[in-house]
Amino acid sequence: RLDMTLRDMVTEARPTETSLSYTRLVADKYGRVSSLCMVGTEPLPEPAALNALVGLPVAYLNDVVNRVDLGLIPDMREFLLQDWATALVHDRFSELRKQLEHAAQTGPNMAALLETLWRKIKDGDDLASQVGMTETVLTGEAKEATQDGLNRFLQLNAAHLPAYLSAARADDMQTNNIWANTAEKVGLIVGDVPEMDDTL
Repeated sequence: RLDMTLRDMVTEARPTETSLSYTRLVADKYGRVSSLCMVGTEPLPEPAALNALVGLPVAYLNDVVNRVDLGLIPDMREFLLQDWATALVHDRFSELRKQLEHAAQTGPNMAALLETLWRKIKDGDDLASQVGMTETVLTGEAKEATQDGLNRFLQLNAAHLPAYLSAARADDMQTNNIWANTAEKVGLIVGDVPEMDDTL
């Protein structure tokens, strides 16, 4: 049997004197999460939802490989339960992934890219077979389609994902930013801080 494991990342943490957290995340040679194990004294908020992380590209996990290598993640359990990961375990996220993957696969430049990769793999180029762990190769059109799809997803699911900022919400916040509007009227730059005194 071939060893498909490319990375095996483990953290053991003791968040408090009475709690313990052990997390193991394994990525296969194609850059996908092949297994996730969490054991600890504290209950997981939604254990079934975390199953959604298995099978995802590791690249979705907020630079987890690099952060583990740099020692920036002392407790992977806590890291994977942060707000940034909420969309990944959202029940509609898999549908978004399917739509975006279909759009990327049917794009005009994707056939040429896949043909080149397939030829390199057949010629024995080991690096080409590990494209999942490398930076994504998307054309400008594919990047725009991905960004548009992600923004639509965030807009449609804003009530369930309040920590995420879509392009429309960012525009709305800028439009309704009282300080920015007032600063513009009096000739200040938004980053300026007005002088304040102690009197009310």
